[in-house]
Amino acid sequence: SYRYQRLFVVAVLLLAWALRLAAFPSAPGGVQHDEVTEALHADEVLAGRLQLYFYLGDFKGREPMLAYLQAGALQALGHNLWGLRFISVASGLLTVALTYAVGRRMFSRTAGLAAAMIVAVAFWPLVMSRVALRAVLIPPLAALSVYLFWRLYLGKGRFGFWFGAGFVTVLCSYAYLSGWAVLGVIV
Repeated sequence: SYRYQRLFVVAVLLLAWALRLAAFPSAPGGVQHDEVTEALHADEVLAGRLQLYFYLGDFKGREPMLAYLQAGALQALGHNLWGLRFISVASGLLTVALTYAVGRRMFSRTAGLAAAMIVAVAFWPLVMSRVALRAVLIPPLAALSVYLFWRLYLGKGRFGFWFGAGFVTVLCSYAYLSGWAVLGVIV
């Protein structure tokens, strides 16, 4: 029944949350070099150097979305591991929730729940939720884009859905280079 489905969704989200935070400071061990670069870009934002793309050392332009989000997290939570990786944890949890929403909308509640459960416990979504890398933003943005465009396809969206779907799809390109592929999938 619908009531039990909602309880299962909450249980899956709690499981995803627990897995993403279990042994958080020690797994994966240490801060990766790419995470340091992301933190340096966030520090540029905090210093007031706002850019459309970030250039640092040998980097010839990096997408800015994570830098801006991380700047807020570092400001609020401090320059520590939690501040550095908070956006990744939140993005991973949002991916689980949006996977359920897309699966439910496109197929069935059971399919959405099964897909969300897989994303909650699968190795790569779990690992990506525990490191501060730009690519972690693509799954929730892509899922939201698919959700909004699917609503439009079914004729259930208003003007705001057109704007939202386009905006979220474009945001993918500001999150990570492969975000441009989302536009190709949608079109």
